Amino acid sequence: MWKKILGLGASKEEKDLVALYDRIPKDRRPRHVAIIMDGNGRWAEGQGLLRTAGHAQGVKTLERIMETCVDLGIEVLTVYAFSTENWKRPRPEVDFLMNLFSEYLDKKIEKMDANHVRLRFSLAARTA
Repeated sequence: MWKKILGLGASKEEKDLVALYDRIPKDRRPRHVAIIMDGNGRWAEGQGLLRTAGHAQGVKTLERIMETCVDLGIEVLTVYAFSTENWKRPRPEVDFLMNLFSEYLDKKIEKMDANHVRLRFSLAARTA
C-alpha cells in the first residue's frame, strides 16, 4: 500500500512510515482530513512547464490521496480545489481547470463509487 501511496520503493523511509502509522491506536487516527490544493501552477512554472501541467499533476496527486484515505479508513476527505479567487485567473486557465475536473470525474466516477466515495460540492458565486 505505501509504495502506491508515496511512490517509493521498499526503502527505509517507507518502512519507517508504515511502522509509525501502525503504532497509532486506531481510535486516535484521523477520521477527517482536509487539504487545500494550492501551488500546482507555481510548481509547474518552477519546473519550466506550463501551469496547466501543474494542474494535471495535482489531479494525479489528489487521486493518490483519495486512494490513501480509502486504504487507511479515513472517512472524510475535504478538498478545497477552486476558490473564488481562482475566477480571476485568465479565462483559458479557468476553462482548463473546469474541463480537467469534468474529464476526471467522467473517467473515475465508477471507481470512486466502488470505493464508496461520495462527492459534495459547495459552490461560491462567481464574482467577475
